[in-house]
Amino acid sequence: MTRGLGVVVDGSHLPEWLITLAGVVTQLGDLWFVLAIVIVVILMGTRQNRMTRTPIEDSAFLLALGLGAFALTIILKAAFALPRPPGATSAVIPVWVPPPTAGIYESFVTASGFGFPSGHALKSTAVYGGAALLFRDVARRRIRILAATTIVGLIGGSRIILGVHYTIDVLVGTVCGVLFLWAMWTSTRRSPRRALGVTAGLGVVATVVTLDSNAVLVVGGAAIALVAWRYWRSQQATQG
Repeated sequence: MTRGLGVVVDGSHLPEWLITLAGVVTQLGDLWFVLAIVIVVILMGTRQNRMTRTPIEDSAFLLALGLGAFALTIILKAAFALPRPPGATSAVIPVWVPPPTAGIYESFVTASGFGFPSGHALKSTAVYGGAALLFRDVARRRIRILAATTIVGLIGGSRIILGVHYTIDVLVGTVCGVLFLWAMWTSTRRSPRRALGVTAGLGVVATVVTLDSNAVLVVGGAAIALVAWRYWRSQQATQG
């Protein structure tokens, strides 16, 4: 089954190095990497004071963006229930890949579950776009946005090269990411409490609608982050 703008690349005709590179690049849009970015934000902000507000507040907002985008992806995928391109769940393992790491390689270049919209495109747009807006002292605003757009484009392109998404999946995922970032930015005013509250709410909806265990993790992660943030605020108030 295809859909509008359903362009998908036949990986069997591409060189192995390109498929491998796409598999590495696509990890930039995985949730684990997004969470790692939050840690980097804390360290950079603490050492260089490059955030618009405190590193803790901004990293909490980025965390809310990442987890919230993940929960929104679960909801949208379940709502549309559209399949991925044929062959998205299987891969040809190159001969140079050691047998013990074949499973890791396969996880890098394949994907399962519903395909519309692209969760990688949605998450990366929201998080990298959010980081570009928050890092006001790192280069000019135009350069930051250009850098975020480039990263998002590379991630989206990698999903198409790997054949795990149709082109329309990536395009719609990117648009949803932009809208989600705008909604969170304007409605919560970058308040960690509000942003994490919205994220927890999306996680609850995703859990009820899909019964997906990953949605439960979103609720738990948002709740833990909210408790940690409130503890930090109380400590700051005490020290002040």
